Amino acid sequence: MHYFMIEAIPSPDNMEEQAVGGAYVNCWINFALADGAELLARHYIERVGWIPGDLHEHKIIKKSMYNNDDESIEYIHEAEVDGASFVFHTWKVDAESTNYG
Repeated sequence: MHYFMIEAIPSPDNMEEQAVGGAYVNCWINFALADGAELLARHYIERVGWIPGDLHEHKIIKKSMYNNDDESIEYIHEAEVDGASFVFHTWKVDAESTNYG
């Protein structure tokens, strides 16, 4: 399974565009090939009204790596069942900086 952190901004037709400056999207994608997994992640980010940008992190993960992390296990399980799971960490439009880099 692949984990990506992709930066995104709201598309012009996104209802959140006025208040949200952007997001870091954590993506768990259950797909064998890395380039295909990233394409899927970007596709689904676009489908929900965001414009994906820079890739900040990519790693191949195993469920056993998250035995003590109940929250991440939930997203990994969702990706195992549904093929993908996403969490948007947004910041306000007037924010100068974010917690991710």
